[in-house]
Amino acid sequence: MAKEPLFSKLFRESPFSLLKKHMEVVNQTVVTLSDFFAAALVGDWQAAETHRNHIGDLEHEADDYKRQLRMSLPRGIFL
Repeated sequence: MAKEPLFSKLFRESPFSLLKKHMEVVNQTVVTLSDFFAAALVGDWQAAETHRNHIGDLEHEADDYKRQLRMSLPRGIFL
């Protein structure tokens, strides 16, 4: 089994692109949460349920980015 060179372990892909995507999804979740509350306040429960389902989908997407981010971080000396 070939080992990965030590030098390549020091320089990996930057985690900031994944962090930025995670932040964008979290921001969209907050906006959708505001829409959910607005629909609930006027009693539009069908729209509120639609927003709730969308919030759940966005949370799963954010969790996927967070998992990818954690997997991409080095586990060595720089942490």
